[in-house]
Amino acid sequence: MRKLLCYLTAVLVLCTVGMGTLFGQLSGVTHELYATDGVPGYNTYRIYAELQDATDFLSAVYAAGNDEVVLGGSGNSIYNDGFGATTGDGLNTGFCMFVPTLCYDSFVTIGWVGGNYWDDATAIACGQATTTIASLPNASVITTAFGAAPSSNLVMQDGSWFTTNLAGCNDNGFGFGANNRVLVAQVTIPSSDDVMYNLNMQIFNEGVGANALFYVGDCQTVNGDDLAGDDGDGVMELDNDGSGLGLSYPALNSCGGVDGCTDSTACNYDSTATNDDGSCTFPGCNDPEANNYDANAGCDGPWLCEFDCLTTCAADITVPFGTDVNDTTITGSPSLSGCPSLDQSLFLFYVDLTDGDGCDMVITRLWFFADCNGCDDPNIGGECTQIITFSCSEGCTDSAACNYDSTAQIDNGSCTYPGCMDSTACNYDMNAGCDSGSCDFSCYGCTDTAACNFDSNASVEDGSCDYSCLGCLDQTACNFDSTATQDDGSCDYSCYGCTDSTACNFDSGATIDDGSCNFNCIGCTDSAACNYDSTATQEDGSCVYPGCTDVNACNFDSTAGCDDNSCSYPGCIDTTACNYDMNAGCADNSCIYPGCMDQAACNYDPSAGCDDGSCSFPGCTDVNACNFDSTAGCDDDSCTYPGCTDGMACNYDMSAGCDDGSCTFPGCTDSTAINYDPNAGCDDDSCQYGVDGCTDVNACNFNSAATNDDGSCTYPGCMDQVACNFDPTAGCDDGSCEYGSGSGFNGTYAAGNWTVVEEGDASVTINDDSMVLVSNDNGTSGLFAQATIVCPANGAYSFDWDYSNFDVDGASYDPAYYINGVLVQLTDDLGADTQSGSVVLNCVSGDEIGFAIQATDGIFGSGILTITNFTYPGACDCSVTCPEGADLECGADTSADALGSPVVQGDCAADVASIEYADSEEGDACAYTITRTWTITYVDGSSEVCEQVINITDTTGPELIGVPADLEVDCLEEVPAQAMIDAEDACNAVVNIGNYSSETGNATDSCTLSTAFGPGDDWAIWLPTLVVDGYASSVSWVFEGDASMIMYDDNTAEINGVIVNSMDANKKFQVTMKFENGMGWDDWSALGRNYKDDLNIADGYYQDWQYYEMV
Repeated sequence: MRKLLCYLTAVLVLCTVGMGTLFGQLSGVTHELYATDGVPGYNTYRIYAELQDATDFLSAVYAAGNDEVVLGGSGNSIYNDGFGATTGDGLNTGFCMFVPTLCYDSFVTIGWVGGNYWDDATAIACGQATTTIASLPNASVITTAFGAAPSSNLVMQDGSWFTTNLAGCNDNGFGFGANNRVLVAQVTIPSSDDVMYNLNMQIFNEGVGANALFYVGDCQTVNGDDLAGDDGDGVMELDNDGSGLGLSYPALNSCGGVDGCTDSTACNYDSTATNDDGSCTFPGCNDPEANNYDANAGCDGPWLCEFDCLTTCAADITVPFGTDVNDTTITGSPSLSGCPSLDQSLFLFYVDLTDGDGCDMVITRLWFFADCNGCDDPNIGGECTQIITFSCSEGCTDSAACNYDSTAQIDNGSCTYPGCMDSTACNYDMNAGCDSGSCDFSCYGCTDTAACNFDSNASVEDGSCDYSCLGCLDQTACNFDSTATQDDGSCDYSCYGCTDSTACNFDSGATIDDGSCNFNCIGCTDSAACNYDSTATQEDGSCVYPGCTDVNACNFDSTAGCDDNSCSYPGCIDTTACNYDMNAGCADNSCIYPGCMDQAACNYDPSAGCDDGSCSFPGCTDVNACNFDSTAGCDDDSCTYPGCTDGMACNYDMSAGCDDGSCTFPGCTDSTAINYDPNAGCDDDSCQYGVDGCTDVNACNFNSAATNDDGSCTYPGCMDQVACNFDPTAGCDDGSCEYGSGSGFNGTYAAGNWTVVEEGDASVTINDDSMVLVSNDNGTSGLFAQATIVCPANGAYSFDWDYSNFDVDGASYDPAYYINGVLVQLTDDLGADTQSGSVVLNCVSGDEIGFAIQATDGIFGSGILTITNFTYPGACDCSVTCPEGADLECGADTSADALGSPVVQGDCAADVASIEYADSEEGDACAYTITRTWTITYVDGSSEVCEQVINITDTTGPELIGVPADLEVDCLEEVPAQAMIDAEDACNAVVNIGNYSSETGNATDSCTLSTAFGPGDDWAIWLPTLVVDGYASSVSWVFEGDASMIMYDDNTAEINGVIVNSMDANKKFQVTMKFENGMGWDDWSALGRNYKDDLNIADGYYQDWQYYEMV
């Protein structure tokens, strides 16, 4: 270690400044990159305190005095998650699966991440919460920096986050893992930024609060560079000054602050700089006569100049260690002009640089001197270097040691001491330097407790154990030893046994018979036999075996020695029988079989032994019946059939078993009534006939009581004939009238057309764009300046006005605008002397309008009224509006009275001589277009033309006339002949009337028909005799919505619905189609006919279809 020893100038007094010594319980403060893009575009770092011992306790991270806390990134930006927390123990890590960014929140902590240590997996069994407190720069500095919103770096001058040292429940403050880490913060910053931190810490040595150690830190960046102006070692420094305050650390400036020269000894030292940028320049000798003249010196340092005055420096010396070397000196050279001598007011000092410690110490002494008085050149001085080397002898300085060295000055730890040096001795000392004669050998002997000569005091086995006294002391044992004195448990009795060779248990190795011979070993030795003898060792052929021993069983075994439960007995062995016996061994003809056992069933079987669920019961077996029972086995005459089951219907059928949807109900059958019901089956005298009138709520003449619109509705519009948009058809005025306009005092409103009155000194001046009225100024009241004109047309007039006056009474009584002799004051009597405004007024043709001004006294000058932006009604642009076209049914009124005529507006309306039209038609009787050409002729012979298009379509079918009422006849009565009927069509088209008759039986089924979408004839109706507008193709007519189909038991059917022309949706008909000769596929195909399946839906179902011919 290098220590800087500094000496004060002018006196030879030595002072030593010691730098911080590294010791204590903090190994270091480190950081690691925890995650990249946990929050997209951000890096997450974790910062740890690494403790020296597992018993050390991190109590707090603090800022106090000059020791600031700085935590964040080089871009001064910290990410905080909206669901996060200020402290690690407040973080709900279980929520991270729902909010993935939560676990990359920034926070401070003492050990905690949620409820775990920094490994995110090991739970902290018992710990204390992380507490935050702060006062500078404010009380919320921590909670703001690590709150729920992004923030800037934490910079704190006074505050802390800490945990309490509660014994037994403070796990979070102790180190965890191999390096005894304690997590102190997690920060998430933009990926482009470096992490930075300057953290001061309080640690309890060995967990004892009284042993508190305080540490202050260097500001670190992600690559470990020192940014603070300290000793540059890049590690934490122990605060040795005893105050608990560390190195001075300005907020943020120590990490990316102000660049400049930070060396106070430099010429350009900058007291505001926090980052040294290498720009420092230092004093030098600016004297060209000096030996060390420096032309590049930053500033003059005359005391640094070296001259030849100093010819003899104190010689380099080597002295014994401990020698006082403060009395060395130098001599001057008086032979040089101007050089000082040592007895002349010499300003002399030196600086020692010390290397090494102890015997290897070397002092480099730098001498400096200068003449302070009496010299011709006060800057003359000099310097030299003296090397002082210390020598010393090292050795053992303890006189009790074997190798004591009386000449040694420094003990080098080499002392050795007396002891037993015999390696075979019990008390051998391997570190002994000389033998002390104390060797002891009493620990040797026999250490085996089983030996005859066991020595309980011996600790080292010497191989002397004797075992000759051991043996078997039992006289009955085979190996009895009469010479043994100690029984060793070796007695052997294996020589006893049965010595009779004829015995079952003869022992050929036995020499002494013990009476155990056994002769009962003969018997059955087969373990499968009934009479197996487990004690027998010799087979005697007596074995008998198991079998069925019951003489009634199918498998009786007369040779069986014992029953093995294998007997099987007679029974029914037919698996289809009711009484099948799976355990029967043979048949006994007892089988009985399943059948229907219900006497009420159609297929009751009196011989059945069990019911097989095949019973079928009486019911309705007619598939056309309402109550058809597909499970019925025989018909019981209970069938009921479809019909109308509603007692309120016109065609109620009391015998119907189910409703077939054929019910028709009473209603108004008169098509001219307002409540006409086309679906009514019979008339109930409910027809109502309405009130004619306008039914449109938007019309001027809407009649809420009207039920029949008679076309009388009139609508709002402009009713002013002089308006440009006058609407002659309007029934009420809607305020939409528009008028022509002009501006300025020109034309009809030129200066010569106004009637001007100028009383007294009053005056009126009219220009193209303004009118100025000036009142008199002679002190006489009631005198006017006035201009009027008669309105030539109806409409709106507007103007802007400005007024100023000098009357004592201000704006009272004047100015005003004039209409039909009435003055309307423009100004406010209580207002200022200068006022302005805008006015819009309506004028009817013939009204007189104008402007006037009078002064109440005019003593102090005239009043002045200025009229600008004057606008007035003007001529309307001439326009012709043709009536709108129309889409009408056949037979509708197409007259001009019904459909309107052109409207001529503007000044030309009065010049219309005539309005006429001519029609042209295109199309046929049921669909045609009328093009109506209107011609407007003016009195001067000119004309205008416009067109009105009227489309006529037929969407209503012909109406049959003379259709007879429905009849009911008895079965024996003759059905009346077909009546002759007529028809008429609104468009006077030719109507073809056809008729047919059909007889139907009971309805067997009904269904709903829908239009199929796809190509082919099978999705349309073939109507070869119905030709409308040239369309008779089978692909031309499809169902509109759903139709109904009823099938009858006499193989007839009927379809009711609306069909529409697929080429023109306006062509549609309500149809009833009759079908006959219904048959199944076999009969149909026998006639050489096939089925249609353009939609590929037949599959195999076509065999189940019913095929009909249209009547």
